[in-house]
Amino acid sequence: KAGELEVAPERVSWDGLRCTLGPHSIKESSGLVSWGGGRGPRLEINSLRGRADLADLWQNSYLDLGRKRHFLKRVLAADISAVSGTLRLREGSLKGPAARPAAWQYTAQGSVDNFHLLAPHLPELTSSALDGTLTDHGAALSGIFKVAGEKIYLDGNYRHHHLRHWLGTTTLNGQVSRRLGPWLKGLDWIPPRFFPRLPCQLKDLSLTNNDTAWDDFRIKGRVRAGPRGTGKAPELDLDIIDNPKALLMTFKMADGLRQGRLTYNKWRAPVRSVLTWHGKLRLPALNEFLAWKFFDRGTVSGSFNMLTQHSNGLLAAFNGAMSFEDISLEDKDESMPLTVKHLYLAGDNRKVKIKAAEIDLGADTLLGHGFVTTNGNNYNLNMDISAQKLAWHNLHQAVTMLKQRFSSGAAADKTKTKERIIPANLSGGLNFDLGSFSYQNKPATHEKGVKSHAYTWSPMRGRLNFKSRSAQVDLNSASICGMDMSGRWDITRPAASNFKIDSQGPVFKFDKTLPCLGVKQSLIEGPFSLDAELTGIPGHWRGGHINLQSAHGLIRRMDLLSRIFTVINFTDLLTWQNKSTTGHEGLEYNKLDIKTSVKDNVVTVNRLVLKGKGVNLSGRGTITLPQRRVDLTFFVAPLKMIDSVVTSIPLVGRALGGKKGSILTFPVAVKGPLADPEVTALPPGAVGKAAMEFIIDTLTLPFRILSPLLPAEKPGKGD
Repeated sequence: KAGELEVAPERVSWDGLRCTLGPHSIKESSGLVSWGGGRGPRLEINSLRGRADLADLWQNSYLDLGRKRHFLKRVLAADISAVSGTLRLREGSLKGPAARPAAWQYTAQGSVDNFHLLAPHLPELTSSALDGTLTDHGAALSGIFKVAGEKIYLDGNYRHHHLRHWLGTTTLNGQVSRRLGPWLKGLDWIPPRFFPRLPCQLKDLSLTNNDTAWDDFRIKGRVRAGPRGTGKAPELDLDIIDNPKALLMTFKMADGLRQGRLTYNKWRAPVRSVLTWHGKLRLPALNEFLAWKFFDRGTVSGSFNMLTQHSNGLLAAFNGAMSFEDISLEDKDESMPLTVKHLYLAGDNRKVKIKAAEIDLGADTLLGHGFVTTNGNNYNLNMDISAQKLAWHNLHQAVTMLKQRFSSGAAADKTKTKERIIPANLSGGLNFDLGSFSYQNKPATHEKGVKSHAYTWSPMRGRLNFKSRSAQVDLNSASICGMDMSGRWDITRPAASNFKIDSQGPVFKFDKTLPCLGVKQSLIEGPFSLDAELTGIPGHWRGGHINLQSAHGLIRRMDLLSRIFTVINFTDLLTWQNKSTTGHEGLEYNKLDIKTSVKDNVVTVNRLVLKGKGVNLSGRGTITLPQRRVDLTFFVAPLKMIDSVVTSIPLVGRALGGKKGSILTFPVAVKGPLADPEVTALPPGAVGKAAMEFIIDTLTLPFRILSPLLPAEKPGKGD
């Protein structure tokens, strides 16, 4: 449109140039191109003012250097995906060898209207007014951006190398919306536990990257909790430095008159860290800043520093004192709050004293004191805790809540074994004294008809020991349903657990003790003694024995006995309707003796002897616990029937009993599901040698094995 051009032997210059080129225009430009003296062409733009369409420049601009064209879009592809807007250049200059853009020295000052930027490492940015300066070594930028629907005031100072490898500092002011959360998390700048709760307000928050891969960066500034317009919201000053050598974090929090300062410095080679706290703070204030919820309520105060070292993060030293008051965690349905009513820690280098700890687990209260010492790589715990009562449900729920709150935030690694749960460097133990301990069992889904039952030990005393990646609970003194119980529960290797129950001492009654153990009470009455020792845990008993003895009792009602008597066909002579000598309906007995052994979830009944009034019964066999199946053989000697026959028909009686008056015995097999086994009579020939020896040992009298009540065929050779 206008301008002056001067051509000389070694130069071409222009002045007052005005022109348009497509969507672009130059309002004023002056400069020259020179050559000669053995040098290549040299370009100098002394002034340049104009307007340009950024989208067109982005798509079509290139430098033609001989046979190769360098498109701007390709040069900046790693940092910018798309750009649009109107560039208004207030002043620009450039000088350098025309064929060597890398050697150019340039500067440009201007503004951009209706700016829109898409970049791989940034959220979508728009701006109605943006001002900046670009030079051959850096850039400065300021303006109001709209990011994820919120206005952010931005000031930036950056450096680059040939418009690539951008480094520098961006300072932000404004509100960060929830929609910006995914991008911030994707940067992985902020540890998950310290990720901010959105929305929040930024005050002079600067982000500085000293490495294009963001392996060396710093975040510094102030964050105010909540959206704009929030009243006296807590404020957090933070300073985070993360580089290959160290992670350095400082947090200053103000919540009204309460203030606290937390510093965490971690060096990566060798691995060591220092955590320092000073001040007093209301813990729920953390919840207003952080998306990760630590505590529901409580106050922490004091001053301490804690040094950890080595790759496993062991505590090397703790100095100072900390007090925790009324700290609470609640589960999702708020049915079981965990509250640390009071906990005081005092550290003296390698020894941390735990004083006056009081912790509520639902309706249960734990009291404790003790200390933890460190020696090199090892922790040694020595604590005493007590409680009037403690429910396993509350304890288990509290541990689950702590894992959920203070894990890394990701799902637990299911590949971890139980041995890894206990650190190899933890030793010592925890003494416990519980007035009562209750456990509510939950039957497996396949255990149809088995009801839940609450077991209570009162008292329960013992020690939880830690050693070499293992943890065991030693029961020194425990009582369940009045019976003494001792043993060891191996937490890390449950199959190695062993328990012993002894009812020696006071008289125990079936009708009192069985209901306490979850067994129906109406089956049997009378005194008994029990001697049991088992290795393993429910569901996997590896070994042991269970022995039971009872004298002068009464079996009121037992379906299995009724079916046995029905099979051998003498229920008409021995009926449950007959009154016993005590006036109660049922089968009286003088002696009940059961001896069993346990191995690999199979209970072997070595000896079962019932000497009743009118009938003797002995038996042996196996009970498979996981499948709840039985394989038992019973020998029934119906004494009352024989008495009746002998009294009524002497000749038949002598034929049955023989000259020596031998005992008649009927063999019966009981096989199948424990809840509903099949009961069948056995022929005499089916009784093996082992069973014969068992009968001899049990009865200690001559006997004759018969099929159920006088079969048509000849008796076997069973004397």
